[in-house]
Amino acid sequence: MITRCFLAAELPERVKERAHELGMKFGGKVVDAENIHITIKFFGEVDPEPIIKRLKFLDNYGPIKIRMNGVGFFPSKRRARVAWIRVISKEFNDLLSLFHESVPHITVARNPKNVEDFDFVDECTIDRITLFKSTLLPSGPVYSRIKTWKL
Repeated sequence: MITRCFLAAELPERVKERAHELGMKFGGKVVDAENIHITIKFFGEVDPEPIIKRLKFLDNYGPIKIRMNGVGFFPSKRRARVAWIRVISKEFNDLLSLFHESVPHITVARNPKNVEDFDFVDECTIDRITLFKSTLLPSGPVYSRIKTWKL
């Protein structure tokens, strides 16, 4: 079954709350705290089964320590459509090497009104990676889990 999906790392509640507070500083369409996650790879409209098979190795993968440091903007600061938090981790980069052109990030606001370089520094351990289905509704996206790997 073809579905709009993406791979993400789920974050601890305290990090989600802090990221949401940062999103409020940017303004625009702020991501709800419950929807905040680290985007690993957006696949678009695809059959999720081959992705699940490709990621079978995650069954034996351990927790990943990450550091969040600084903010960025897609496509650029001058034409910001997305405000995000930078994610840094050697272990995470090893995982991301499976996906070309992937920038791990935490989206906190879309169409930000304020493009200041706010400080955001935190650390946590990622213990779940999830393949999500994304359904776009007028009220905003709704995410549902297709498959979760406990690290």
